[in-house]
Amino acid sequence: MSQRSNKNRRNQSKDVPQTSYNVWMFARDFFDNIFSLLNTGKIFPVVLLAFLIMIGLVIWKYPDEQLPSLVSGVLSNVGSNWVIVFALLIITNLAWCVLFFAYKSMFEKEITRLSEIRSQLMHGGGDLKKISAHRSSDGPQQEGYIFPNPTNN
Repeated sequence: MSQRSNKNRRNQSKDVPQTSYNVWMFARDFFDNIFSLLNTGKIFPVVLLAFLIMIGLVIWKYPDEQLPSLVSGVLSNVGSNWVIVFALLIITNLAWCVLFFAYKSMFEKEITRLSEIRSQLMHGGGDLKKISAHRSSDGPQQEGYIFPNPTNN
C-alpha cells in the first residue's frame, strides 16, 4: 500500500506546474551566494563586485555627453600612474598569498596538535591517561568516555 501512495505522490508532483525563475528568486540566490562568500572569508570577490557595481552606477547616472571625457580622463590618469597601479596589484596579491599560507600553516598545526592528543588518548603515552573503552572499540559507551569516570576504571 505504501508503494501505491508513493506512486500517486510522484504522479501528483509531475502535474504541478513549475513556477518560472523570476527576479526575486534570482535575488535570493544571488544574495545567498554573496553571504556564503562572506561567511567563508572570501571577501575579495565581494569587494570586486561592489566596485564594479559602483562603476556601473556612475556610468549609468553620468550624462551621456560627458561620459567620453570621463572615461578618457580616468584612463589617462591610470595610464600615467601605471607604475603605482601595478605596484598596488603586486602588493595586494602578495598580501593575499601571505595570508593564505599563514592560515594554512595555522590550521595544519592545529590539526597536528589535535591528532597527537587523540593518539595519546587512544593509544596511551604522554601526560594523558589512555581511554580503555570508547565508541570505536566495542560499540556505544556512556557519554563520560571522553573524561573517564574514576569509578569505572
